[in-house]
Amino acid sequence: MTQTAEPTDKISTGFDFLVGTWDVAQRRFHEGSTDSFSGTSSAWTYLGGAVSVEELSVPDRDFAGMALRIYSPETQQWSVHWISSRSGVIDAPVVGDVGPDGCRLVGVEEADGASRHVTYEWFDLSPDLARWQQQVSNDGQRWDLDWEMEFRRTAEEPVLLDTSYLPKVAGDFDFMNGTIKVRNERLKERLAGCTEWTRFEHTQHGRPHLNGGVSVDQNVMPGLYTGLTFRAYDIAADEWAIHWIDHRNPELGESVRGRFENGVGEFYGDDQHQGTPVRVRFRWDVRDPAAPTWEQAFSTDDGETWETNWRSFHTKVA
Repeated sequence: MTQTAEPTDKISTGFDFLVGTWDVAQRRFHEGSTDSFSGTSSAWTYLGGAVSVEELSVPDRDFAGMALRIYSPETQQWSVHWISSRSGVIDAPVVGDVGPDGCRLVGVEEADGASRHVTYEWFDLSPDLARWQQQVSNDGQRWDLDWEMEFRRTAEEPVLLDTSYLPKVAGDFDFMNGTIKVRNERLKERLAGCTEWTRFEHTQHGRPHLNGGVSVDQNVMPGLYTGLTFRAYDIAADEWAIHWIDHRNPELGESVRGRFENGVGEFYGDDQHQGTPVRVRFRWDVRDPAAPTWEQAFSTDDGETWETNWRSFHTKVA
């Protein structure tokens, strides 16, 4: 599946260099030993370049991972999150600037029950070659090289990688793969006693990653906005974390979390509507796989009562 044409104005070109498919030679370093192996990478951009999604597949190690990169026009910095196929957890980000010659992004990660500083660095960038390395530090002063990769381009366009070698830990959102026409009913005003609905249609493009453990779709809503849904299945918690990223203010906000039971999925989280704290509920009904439905509801009394403010009806076309 190729890079989807962008419907929004260009926001950033920071990770455009990575769009496409790559062979990746890797080396991991640990206590004086070196482990060398290879894999394949494929990367897309979304929302005018403000979001970069990359999948890294390493069949020889029964491992894969995702990088979710988000650009903030407000801070003019990138936040990069890593999702391992072994956990499904969206890690805390490394953050920094990205320029035409590369970048050094800094953050903190959990490793073996302890926190440590970590950097992601891109350098030696050219159309067909890129290098990346990760360094770690216990004190932020002395840094050790932990992981390095050399990317060599094999195709200009990204492709869906075969990760069927991974355990099938989840596939609840596999029905979202492909191109889907969405019929929407949206409450004109929320939490105002409104009963008037606006109706419109839009197109959705969905892609699976990590053998169903991650689901990504872009929604192009003419006259409204374009957004990206990023879903990751947390293996230990046995639940999905669902994030919505809006091109008008790209950021990874709070998730709604939950799971499916008997073809119905309910996902809950917290947000604000015009300054009012609200409890948020997403409800998916896929008991008819050919006609999935979704709805969003808000509650201002901690779930005692709910107002449904958005409903959508999905039909796959490709």
